[in-house]
Amino acid sequence: MLALLSRILAAAVLGSTLLTYPVWADDKKPTTDTPQKAPTFPGYVFVADVVGEVVKADEDSITLRVTWYEPQIRGGNNPNRIRPNLNRNNRNFRNPFAPNMNRPNQPQVQWKERREDYVLKYLPESLVRLKSPPPKYDENGKKIPYTPKELNELRQPPGVTGYAASRSDVTTGSIVELILIRDKNIPVEKATEGDLRIKHAIILSHNANNLPQEEPPKKKN
Repeated sequence: MLALLSRILAAAVLGSTLLTYPVWADDKKPTTDTPQKAPTFPGYVFVADVVGEVVKADEDSITLRVTWYEPQIRGGNNPNRIRPNLNRNNRNFRNPFAPNMNRPNQPQVQWKERREDYVLKYLPESLVRLKSPPPKYDENGKKIPYTPKELNELRQPPGVTGYAASRSDVTTGSIVELILIRDKNIPVEKATEGDLRIKHAIILSHNANNLPQEEPPKKKN
């Protein structure tokens, strides 16, 4: 009788284990199909976006060389000219991928280019993205298209422009667009360029020597 009760108890324990095991296994299953969430920046506000050439880059920051268009001053250089402040979201920067390089459309004004370097830091949550997916090749070196699934994976996380990249992909000579933010607790009148942080760095090109060429300025009538 005791042996029978022992067998019944053992069977009950085994049955309970078998019933609960699938639930435990489901809890431990990897969630690779769940889309990665885009980082949020609740303590920051948008300040500016700017395009330039990477002079130096590492895991902490990017040194960006921005080419500004400024009006030609009669009589030569303007000794009182002020370095363009990124906090003001100036729009007269050179963008090789914008119509006519983003040059101001004021034919009556002569514009010259001026270059300034800015050191801009990442946040831990900052993302680097590619404007276009990197080329894909088969085993013979032939360029082939991505599958829809591969493209979807490269676009993760949802809601962020471009395709996945890393900070090591930002190299000297790259042309990038930086989305800049700052701590919202810093008043506008007290904000400095040192308060700016990179939200997204979007790589437009890895080769500054192979870019669209600007159309020559039209002659005045």
